Amino acid sequence: MASKKRKRAKPNQANRSDAGDSSTTTTPVEPVVAAIEISDRFAAKPWLTATIILAVVWWIALSLLGLFSANPTTVNRQQIVDSDLVVEATVKDRERGLVEVKQQWIDPNQRTSLTVTGLEEFELNNGDSVVLPITGGADGTFYLTRVQRTNSQPEGKTYIYPSTEVVFRQVEEFATIK
Repeated sequence: MASKKRKRAKPNQANRSDAGDSSTTTTPVEPVVAAIEISDRFAAKPWLTATIILAVVWWIALSLLGLFSANPTTVNRQQIVDSDLVVEATVKDRERGLVEVKQQWIDPNQRTSLTVTGLEEFELNNGDSVVLPITGGADGTFYLTRVQRTNSQPEGKTYIYPSTEVVFRQVEEFATIK
Protein backbone atom coordinates (compact mmCIF):
# COMPACT_ATOMS: atom_id res chain seq x y z
CA MET A 1 0.00 0.00 0.00
CA ALA A 2 1.21 3.30 -0.96
CA SER A 3 0.73 6.03 1.54
CA LYS A 4 -1.06 9.11 0.40
CA LYS A 5 0.40 12.48 1.18
CA ARG A 6 -1.98 15.13 2.33
CA LYS A 7 -1.58 18.56 0.97
CA ARG A 8 -1.65 21.38 3.41
CA ALA A 9 -3.68 24.39 2.48
CA LYS A 10 -1.91 27.70 2.40
CA PRO A 11 -3.10 30.05 5.15
CA ASN A 12 -4.71 32.50 2.75
CA GLN A 13 -6.46 29.70 0.89
CA ALA A 14 -7.77 27.83 3.95
CA ASN A 15 -11.46 26.91 4.05
CA ARG A 16 -12.25 28.00 0.49
CA SER A 17 -14.86 26.08 -1.32
CA ASP A 18 -13.64 23.77 -4.09
CA ALA A 19 -15.94 25.41 -6.60
CA GLY A 20 -13.56 28.33 -6.83
CA ASP A 21 -16.13 30.83 -5.63
CA SER A 22 -14.10 33.42 -3.73
CA SER A 23 -17.21 34.98 -2.21
CA THR A 24 -17.67 32.04 0.15
CA THR A 25 -14.37 32.31 2.07
CA THR A 26 -14.40 32.00 5.84
CA THR A 27 -11.99 33.06 8.54
CA PRO A 28 -9.11 30.64 9.08
CA VAL A 29 -9.48 28.40 12.11
CA GLU A 30 -7.04 29.35 14.86
CA PRO A 31 -6.06 27.04 17.69
CA VAL A 32 -7.89 27.83 20.89
CA VAL A 33 -5.60 28.36 23.83
CA ALA A 34 -7.15 27.81 27.23
CA ALA A 35 -6.90 30.99 29.30
CA ILE A 36 -5.59 30.34 32.74
CA GLU A 37 -6.52 32.82 35.44
CA ILE A 38 -3.66 34.34 37.44
CA SER A 39 -5.04 32.80 40.61
CA ASP A 40 -4.98 29.38 38.93
CA ARG A 41 -1.31 29.88 38.06
CA PHE A 42 -0.43 30.66 41.65
CA ALA A 43 -2.56 27.78 42.94
CA ALA A 44 -0.75 25.43 40.58
CA LYS A 45 2.65 26.60 41.90
CA PRO A 46 2.54 27.24 45.68
CA TRP A 47 6.32 27.80 45.79
CA LEU A 48 5.89 30.76 43.42
CA THR A 49 3.27 32.30 45.71
CA ALA A 50 5.49 31.79 48.76
CA THR A 51 8.48 33.30 46.95
CA ILE A 52 6.56 36.41 45.92
CA ILE A 53 5.14 36.90 49.42
CA LEU A 54 8.61 36.46 50.94
CA ALA A 55 10.10 38.97 48.48
CA VAL A 56 7.43 41.57 49.28
CA VAL A 57 7.88 41.10 53.05
CA TRP A 58 11.68 41.36 52.66
CA TRP A 59 11.36 44.56 50.62
CA ILE A 60 9.05 46.14 53.21
CA ALA A 61 11.38 45.10 56.08
CA LEU A 62 14.42 46.61 54.35
CA SER A 63 12.53 49.82 53.61
CA LEU A 64 11.46 50.19 57.24
CA LEU A 65 14.96 49.41 58.47
CA GLY A 66 16.44 52.05 56.19
CA LEU A 67 13.80 54.59 57.15
CA PHE A 68 14.17 54.23 60.91
CA SER A 69 17.85 53.43 61.41
CA ALA A 70 19.78 55.03 58.57
CA ASN A 71 22.28 57.75 59.37
CA PRO A 72 21.93 58.07 63.13
CA THR A 73 23.48 61.19 64.64
CA THR A 74 26.99 60.56 65.92
CA VAL A 75 28.45 63.03 68.38
CA ASN A 76 32.15 63.83 68.07
CA ARG A 77 33.61 62.61 71.38
CA GLN A 78 36.70 64.79 71.27
CA GLN A 79 34.62 67.91 70.69
CA ILE A 80 32.57 67.21 73.83
CA VAL A 81 35.67 66.43 75.92
CA ASP A 82 37.37 69.65 74.74
CA SER A 83 34.30 71.79 75.51
CA ASP A 84 33.98 73.93 78.63
CA LEU A 85 30.20 73.67 78.48
CA VAL A 86 27.64 71.67 76.49
CA VAL A 87 24.09 72.97 76.37
CA GLU A 88 20.75 72.04 74.91
CA ALA A 89 19.40 75.39 73.81
CA THR A 90 16.65 77.06 71.83
CA VAL A 91 17.87 79.57 69.26
CA LYS A 92 16.38 83.01 70.00
CA ASP A 93 18.38 85.17 67.56
CA ARG A 94 20.67 83.29 65.18
CA GLU A 95 22.37 86.40 63.76
CA ARG A 96 23.40 87.68 67.20
CA GLY A 97 24.02 84.14 68.57
CA LEU A 98 21.48 84.45 71.40
CA VAL A 99 20.23 81.13 72.81
CA GLU A 100 18.04 80.13 75.74
CA VAL A 101 19.56 77.27 77.76
CA LYS A 102 17.26 74.32 78.54
CA GLN A 103 19.83 71.85 79.88
CA GLN A 104 23.59 71.82 80.33
CA TRP A 105 26.42 69.41 80.94
CA ILE A 106 30.02 69.69 82.25
CA ASP A 107 29.91 73.23 83.75
CA PRO A 108 28.22 73.40 87.19
CA ASN A 109 27.29 77.11 86.80
CA GLN A 110 23.66 77.18 85.69
CA ARG A 111 22.91 79.64 82.92
CA THR A 112 19.56 80.68 81.44
CA SER A 113 20.82 82.36 78.27
CA LEU A 114 24.07 82.73 76.36
CA THR A 115 25.46 84.58 73.40
CA VAL A 116 27.45 82.14 71.27
CA THR A 117 29.75 83.23 68.45
CA GLY A 118 29.57 81.05 65.33
CA LEU A 119 25.85 80.19 65.13
CA GLU A 120 25.44 82.30 62.00
CA GLU A 121 27.48 79.70 60.07
CA PHE A 122 24.68 77.15 60.43
CA GLU A 123 21.29 77.01 58.77
CA LEU A 124 19.22 77.43 61.89
CA ASN A 125 15.87 79.10 62.41
CA ASN A 126 14.83 80.99 65.50
CA GLY A 127 13.07 78.49 67.75
CA ASP A 128 15.20 75.49 66.71
CA SER A 129 16.39 73.31 69.58
CA VAL A 130 20.03 72.18 69.32
CA VAL A 131 22.91 70.80 71.40
CA LEU A 132 25.92 73.14 71.38
CA PRO A 133 29.46 72.25 72.50
CA ILE A 134 30.87 75.56 73.75
CA THR A 135 34.28 76.90 74.73
CA GLY A 136 34.53 80.00 76.90
CA GLY A 137 36.85 82.76 75.80
CA ALA A 138 39.13 84.74 78.13
CA ASP A 139 36.99 87.83 77.54
CA GLY A 140 33.79 86.11 78.71
CA THR A 141 32.46 85.30 75.25
CA PHE A 142 31.40 81.82 74.19
CA TYR A 143 32.43 80.07 70.97
CA LEU A 144 31.39 76.81 69.38
CA THR A 145 34.11 74.26 70.15
CA ARG A 146 36.21 73.36 67.13
CA VAL A 147 37.24 69.77 66.51
CA GLN A 148 41.02 69.37 66.70
CA ARG A 149 42.90 69.75 63.48
CA THR A 150 43.64 66.69 61.38
CA ASN A 151 45.43 66.13 58.09
CA SER A 152 42.10 66.09 56.23
CA GLN A 153 40.75 69.16 58.10
CA PRO A 154 43.68 71.47 58.80
CA GLU A 155 41.45 74.31 60.07
CA GLY A 156 39.31 72.19 62.37
CA LYS A 157 35.53 72.17 62.17
CA THR A 158 32.58 72.97 64.40
CA TYR A 159 29.56 70.72 64.77
CA ILE A 160 26.18 71.28 66.37
CA TYR A 161 23.69 68.51 67.04
CA PRO A 162 19.90 68.10 67.02
CA SER A 163 18.13 67.83 70.37
CA THR A 164 17.34 64.10 70.44
CA GLU A 165 17.59 61.36 73.03
CA VAL A 166 20.36 59.68 71.02
CA VAL A 167 22.48 62.84 71.21
CA PHE A 168 21.70 63.38 74.93
CA ARG A 169 22.90 59.85 75.80
CA GLN A 170 26.15 60.32 73.88
CA VAL A 171 26.80 63.75 75.42
CA GLU A 172 26.14 62.42 78.95
CA GLU A 173 28.53 59.52 78.31
CA PHE A 174 31.28 61.74 76.87
CA ALA A 175 30.83 64.46 79.52
CA THR A 176 31.80 61.95 82.25
CA ILE A 177 35.21 61.45 80.56
CA LYS A 178 36.27 64.98 81.35
